[in-house]
Amino acid sequence: MASTTQGEDVPVIDVHFHFFMPSVLGPMKEFIMASPNERQAAMDKLHTRTIIYSPVIWSKYNSEWDASRWADLCRKFTDHQAAEVEKEPASVGSFAPLPFPHISETIEALRYGEEECSTKPDGYAITTSAADKYLGDPSYHEILSECDRRGVVLFVHPNETVMPPLDPNVYGWQMIEFPTETARCLMCMVDQG
Repeated sequence: MASTTQGEDVPVIDVHFHFFMPSVLGPMKEFIMASPNERQAAMDKLHTRTIIYSPVIWSKYNSEWDASRWADLCRKFTDHQAAEVEKEPASVGSFAPLPFPHISETIEALRYGEEECSTKPDGYAITTSAADKYLGDPSYHEILSECDRRGVVLFVHPNETVMPPLDPNVYGWQMIEFPTETARCLMCMVDQG
């Protein structure tokens, strides 16, 4: 994150600070940088002034779970993150997860976040692909149009797809597949207009 030569007057914002509610950490075995009560120590260690909570969104949520279960989890995360942001709004923000690829549920999550959530999210987390289609696929036009209409920020996170035949202990998802997955999503968006 921050280099050792970076000046103290340069603010560092971590826009990818993994966060999950304590109630789901154990059962779902999710990775987080720090639990809410360890947040400040992690920020100090990384020399960050501001963090944006960003949930981990595994492909199992948008491919194996039904729309209702996924939307319910997204709502719980949104509300829990909002409660954490309310505690320290000057140094904490959030990207609320969207139940992509489910169209009506994603539109409803956007409406809820923008109109009803106790603390409006700074943006929304969505994956590069779901249900074997990239974000630029015409079937997702309604989601992108609603995001555009509302003027929201989208934090597009790479989805884990097919790991290349390399040693995963040396070349993890984040080194090979995530940059490639992001490039595929961007190409699809450019190609589909």
